[in-house]
Amino acid sequence: MGSLFGGLLAESGNEVTLIDVNDAHIGAIRAKGLRLATDSGDRQIATLKALRPYDVADLPDLSQKCTPSPDIAIDARHALRALG
Repeated sequence: MGSLFGGLLAESGNEVTLIDVNDAHIGAIRAKGLRLATDSGDRQIATLKALRPYDVADLPDLSQKCTPSPDIAIDARHALRALG
């Protein structure tokens, strides 16, 4: 869900950074952009960044969390660190 919402926000002109723990997903986004497959067709969105949680220095003005259950503890630790 995070990729879908982030991709659509980026596509509409917003500055978006996706935060993920999946190195393959981050690498694919960095190399080719985010691929969205929707009812209106497939598209590549290259106007967003992808980072690992521990690479995030500051939280953005707006943050939406779409975290799978196994990653909640990791996500919470990095968010707390960014809050200072």
